[in-house]
Amino acid sequence: MSLLDGQPHEVDAETLDPVDALSGPNALWNSWLDRYPAFRKAMRRYLLARMQEVSELAGDLALHDTMTRLVHLILRYFDGLDPKAPPRPNLIKDLSDEELAYMIGTVRVVMNRLLGELKREGVIDTRGGELHVRNLEKLLRKAEQRVRSV
Repeated sequence: MSLLDGQPHEVDAETLDPVDALSGPNALWNSWLDRYPAFRKAMRRYLLARMQEVSELAGDLALHDTMTRLVHLILRYFDGLDPKAPPRPNLIKDLSDEELAYMIGTVRVVMNRLLGELKREGVIDTRGGELHVRNLEKLLRKAEQRVRSV
């Protein structure tokens, strides 16, 4: 946000893996954006994607129950819906229940219950700590039914 409005913001960040972070004054970032159009374009795409994610999450939190939010999350990161699309990594495949819960605005206990329900229905499977879609048709039907009922 500071890059957009030039104001200081309190931020907490937690990484899953060790990272190197780069920071600098806004004036330096702005000069880079002016000097390197390709960087500016990439940064704009990145910020737009993050803003869309926040918008989708806000809409999900306001309009949908936790099961619907979970189904939408799984579908959002499921690789294989569009056979013409280039393959992309399944970013939620090996996340913990707590991390998945955080992504949809709930707690681990609720996430465990929801995942258990999807497993019992034969929609997903969790093997070796990874989430796998077993029945895409059921998952899509579940997403469609839940949206229609709202």
